[in-house]
Amino acid sequence: MRYIYKQISIFILLITIHLSSCTNPGNNSIDTPGIRDCERNRTGAIVITNTSKYPYDIYIDDVHKLRIQAKSKSDKLEIDEGNNRKIYVEQVTGYLFFPFKKTVHFNVVRCSDYQLSIP
Repeated sequence: MRYIYKQISIFILLITIHLSSCTNPGNNSIDTPGIRDCERNRTGAIVITNTSKYPYDIYIDDVHKLRIQAKSKSDKLEIDEGNNRKIYVEQVTGYLFFPFKKTVHFNVVRCSDYQLSIP
């Protein structure tokens, strides 16, 4: 009887050690030291400066990202790496007949920082 308890105890101990040493190989790339987030996420960043006294709406690839207030600077906006990315800028207030509109196409290189000044 003691022999069976001893065998069961050793078996449970071995299973516990085996299960506690398992790792998920899919997560190794996430915790890899030395790789910047922009490398991992394949993104670049842009900072937009509004030199006008009127606010502007900012669209990146036809998605509204932010409204930048007059005489201000945006935080860094992450943009996916790729060719022919589009930024569209439209004046919100302060126009007489038609708002100021600007479209810029550019290529985003991974881990690069860009700046855009409006108007």
